[in-house]
Amino acid sequence: MAIGERPCFLSRGQEREFEMLVGYARCGISSCGEGHARLALEAVVPLSHDIGAIIRCAKADLEAVPHG
Repeated sequence: MAIGERPCFLSRGQEREFEMLVGYARCGISSCGEGHARLALEAVVPLSHDIGAIIRCAKADLEAVPHG
């Protein structure tokens, strides 16, 4: 899977949950760093999602948005 590429989902609900977690990770990375975001995700992410994929997507989203 390429960096930032979203995985396939079994349902629209699973996709929405994943995107919510990506948003949570983006906020964590921006405010506290990747390590903190990863630890926070480990506490809340259900087994149906890959934390690595969530972090990759969040980082790609942050890189795609111009800062300034």
